[in-house]
Amino acid sequence: MASTHTLDNGATVKVRHPLAPLGLAIVTLGIYQLVWYFKINAELRSQGEDVSPGVALLAVSLGVVLIVPPLVSLYNTAERIRRVQERAGIASTISPVLALVLVFVPLVNVFQTAYMQSALNTAWERMAGVTAPAALAPTPVAVTTE
Repeated sequence: MASTHTLDNGATVKVRHPLAPLGLAIVTLGIYQLVWYFKINAELRSQGEDVSPGVALLAVSLGVVLIVPPLVSLYNTAERIRRVQERAGIASTISPVLALVLVFVPLVNVFQTAYMQSALNTAWERMAGVTAPAALAPTPVAVTTE
């Protein structure tokens, strides 16, 4: 289930379950993955990233004919996610190289969108001031000294 957050700059972003884009892409025969890619690039643009969501979408859809444009677009989108994560103060950021390599690994490549969405979620939650649910937050450990 996706939750919508309004950031300090007034931009509205969505925190989606990392596997939702994958599941919806399967159900819609790949159409939702294109919609998702457009939406995340629009969200990145709202954070000051220099990207045209329409051009990014064209690169991963029609650009497949030329082979190189989708690869460049995927790398650049992951790089934009990394920059947004850094601005949000996240130390462990997405690796654009890993995001690109995941495209080529059979049976693992389907999780590339989950990897990118998970990285975006951390940035959006940090920027929106959302904390992890209690079930996911680390439990304090009592230390006794004798």
